[in-house]
Amino acid sequence: MKELVHLGDEDFSCGRNMTIDFVTFTMKYGCWSYKESNTGWSKSEVPVLLVESDSVTDGVRQTVISVDTKSSTRWSLGINKQEINDFTVRVDSEKLVQPGGKTEVDGWHTIQFAGGKNSPTKFQLTLFWSSNATHKSAPAKEAGNIPLLLKLRTDVNRVTPKVAKVLEKLPAWCSPFGKSTSPYTLAFLTALHADI
Repeated sequence: MKELVHLGDEDFSCGRNMTIDFVTFTMKYGCWSYKESNTGWSKSEVPVLLVESDSVTDGVRQTVISVDTKSSTRWSLGINKQEINDFTVRVDSEKLVQPGGKTEVDGWHTIQFAGGKNSPTKFQLTLFWSSNATHKSAPAKEAGNIPLLLKLRTDVNRVTPKVAKVLEKLPAWCSPFGKSTSPYTLAFLTALHADI
């Protein structure tokens, strides 16, 4: 790749052998480096998906998930519609997403959120499971093929020392990925498997 000519000392590897799911798109070919990638951010900024409760009412399994996007007010959440029949999202006592009318693309419903400085970062997600959810499959569990239930990407407007070095070395025709008017250069990815 032409870009790597300028990045030789940054220890980048390129290829199709490490697909990365960014919730709203999948990178099937790309370049990545772990060199100095642990600076400029802290573990306390990584988003959290936490199971608050899991119960069955009138034969329907219902799971309440606490979603904490930490400092991020721009995020995308994918919900596996093969496992989940419906869901609601609330902030405090306000229901932001009502039950019913959910669509899906390739088996996933995606919520995209972009808020201002004072936007909420803590949400309560209530999942209503499908009666034929695949998480119940014993062969899938034994094979270690447990599907993802939720996948979350939070975007942060920050340039880490590593990103600053890389951006400085890239040719002028390369630009940061993201919303064209204000790309965010740092993303955190987290997920929750369906075997909760």
